[in-house]
Amino acid sequence: MATALAAAGVHVYALDVRGHGASVPKGHIAFIGQLESDLQSFVQTVQPPIPSTLIGFSSGGGFVLRVAASEMQTSFDSYLLLAPYLGHTAPNYRPDSGGWVSVGVPRIVALNALNAAGIRCWNDLPVLRFALTGEAKTFLTSEYDFNLAMNFAANADYQADLLNAKGKVVILAGDADEAFKTQELQGMVQSAGKDWPVQLLPGVQHILLTLDPEALKAIVEQVHKTHAN
Repeated sequence: MATALAAAGVHVYALDVRGHGASVPKGHIAFIGQLESDLQSFVQTVQPPIPSTLIGFSSGGGFVLRVAASEMQTSFDSYLLLAPYLGHTAPNYRPDSGGWVSVGVPRIVALNALNAAGIRCWNDLPVLRFALTGEAKTFLTSEYDFNLAMNFAANADYQADLLNAKGKVVILAGDADEAFKTQELQGMVQSAGKDWPVQLLPGVQHILLTLDPEALKAIVEQVHKTHAN
C-alpha cells in the first residue's frame, strides 16, 4: 500500500507499530496509551508534510478512529479507516472475525474490571490469538496481550469515538469482507450524526483491501481527494 501511494506521488511513512514487526516482544506493550505516545513522538520528531492523512487497516483502522477522537485529533488533517475493527460490541463485528481471530471475551471482561479498580498486573496476559500458520508466526504477530488489544483499536465506547472524531474522516472497505460486516458501517456513521463518506468496493475481501490493485487505486484516490479538499 505504501508503495502504491508513493508511486502516486504521496509522501508516505509506514510505521512499525510497537508490538509488531521488528519490535520485541511481539504482541505486547507496556501500558494502554503507549501507542498514542509513540505516534505523538513520531509527529513531533518527523513533522510530516501538510496535508497529512493517518491511515489504518482493521485493528489499525480502529486505532485511527481512536486518534481522530482524541486530544491528538489536530495532528493530522484527515483520517482514512480501512475495514476498521471497532470492537466486539459494534454492529460490524463478526464472531471471531470470521474465524481469523480467537477472542478471550471472559478474560477481557475480567481484566477490564480489574483495570477499573486500578489493578493492572495481569495486563500482559494474551486475549487475542490470530489464525496463523507456523511459518507466518515467524514474521507476523500471533497474539495480543490485553494492553495491546485495548490500545490498538477504537476505545471500548466506540460510539463516543464516532461522535468525538473531528476533521475529515473517510471509511473504505470491501463488500465481500469475511472478517467484518462492512454493510453495517454506513448505518453506524449515520447513527452518530456524521456525513463521512463510506465506500464499499465490490468483491473485495478483508486482507485483499491492502493488496488488490483496484483496492489500492481506490485508496490512492481517497487520499488525493482528501488532500485536495
